[in-house]
Amino acid sequence: MALLWTILSIVALAHSQTFNLLQSYKGLDFFNRAFTLYEGWDPTFGYVDYVSLTVAEQYGLVNITEIGKTGIARWGVDTSSILDPNANLGRKSLRLHSVQTFTHGLFVLDVAHVPADVCGTWPAFWLLGNGVWPTTGEVDIIEQTNNQKSNIMSLHSDSVPNCTIAGTGQSGTLLTNDCAYANSYTGCTVSSNQLSGAALNGAGGGVFVLLWTSQGMQMWTFHRSEIPPSIKSKTKAPLLSEFGLPVANFQGSCDFDAHFHEQQMIFNTDFCGSNAGETFQTHGCPMATSKSWESCNIFVANTPQAFLESYWEVNYLNVYEVVSAPAVPASAPEAPRDFTSYAGATWPASWTAPAPFSTPTRAPANNPKVPRPVMGQTVVNPSVETAGPDMTKRDYSLGRLPSAFGRA
Repeated sequence: MALLWTILSIVALAHSQTFNLLQSYKGLDFFNRAFTLYEGWDPTFGYVDYVSLTVAEQYGLVNITEIGKTGIARWGVDTSSILDPNANLGRKSLRLHSVQTFTHGLFVLDVAHVPADVCGTWPAFWLLGNGVWPTTGEVDIIEQTNNQKSNIMSLHSDSVPNCTIAGTGQSGTLLTNDCAYANSYTGCTVSSNQLSGAALNGAGGGVFVLLWTSQGMQMWTFHRSEIPPSIKSKTKAPLLSEFGLPVANFQGSCDFDAHFHEQQMIFNTDFCGSNAGETFQTHGCPMATSKSWESCNIFVANTPQAFLESYWEVNYLNVYEVVSAPAVPASAPEAPRDFTSYAGATWPASWTAPAPFSTPTRAPANNPKVPRPVMGQTVVNPSVETAGPDMTKRDYSLGRLPSAFGRA
């Protein structure tokens, strides 16, 4: 009976909502004022070096001229360099953040290619609020780690007020139902039963959809041959009635407006770190030592050719206003956001950090003016060069992060 009621609720929702296009991103929009590139070390301790557009072009991660010609945004990672696995900055990659923020809406991402499911990788398309993580929420639409075939869709929230989901009225498999980080680092998660990674690429890509209202969030995945007609249309607004049962239906005992608001959209391809690094061994990836995270770094450092399929190719990203529940107009953040701390926000004070990872220009830990990943403390961009001990190498001896974080 509960399942039937949920399905009827979704059907009623489908017939009551219409959408107006709010923003459309394609081609060079991802590399001009619509998105910014985060540069430097990874907030989630990945073996990655997020670079500027200039450096990305130099290393062949992106070809702006080609994007200008085709109107299709394509970017990848460094696939040629052999690296030092103990260096703080790892394989070069890109991390894109939308300048505008959103509260509610229908998000439609059409991709011709997503990063393939390869050991050492951790690609994601996600939404993130500002402040101490995750008090303003996190929404993961695309997230895969290592060689795993399933896309994991998830929400991360604060623990007050309570936020749990029922896990009914969806085609995907409910893994965890508590969205609060205080009770589970995984958040509330659903494993998709639709094509993802290399399998999706083999089918010509597809479309990922997020519907976000005060009542909850629903996510769909359509491979190329199954895209609803209204999404294919260049003149119509999407018709929810064409979408069918969502892969993930995040509804339940949760005040969604209290937990999720003013979110930026983010694309990134990470390596290892607090998710792919921690699960490298359990996912059956090649171990060079007895340590999962360390072996992940070694693999990523020494096998650049493994990442030839680790690229994004985006046809467009459309954001629609939900007419029956108008979105807060897209706006720029009031101040530049700090993405040098965990997931774009400060670390919860209760967490235990791994070894100090730092850039060659970072000061020692006792210098508060230059950041290191210290929990419960907001940090600033690591750009000040100061004297101090050599902190350019990784140290795996000081513990680890939990094995699954959602966005870590």
